[in-house]
Amino acid sequence: MKVTKEQLAAKFREVEDAVTELEAEARSRGVVVAAVAAAVVVGLVAYGILRARRRRIRVEVYYQR
Repeated sequence: MKVTKEQLAAKFREVEDAVTELEAEARSRGVVVAAVAAAVVVGLVAYGILRARRRRIRVEVYYQR
């Protein structure tokens, strides 16, 4: 069995296309995961700030003369 340059080049192009496709898919998933993680962090921070405002004790001091 003899493998020609053309056959080898075609197979390498096929593999390269598959790798490029998987890379693009992985990047798009990464962007989605990062966006969801950022949304969760922002939500938790907002919730923490809201809870902290509710717990504040207000003390009013009146001076009498």
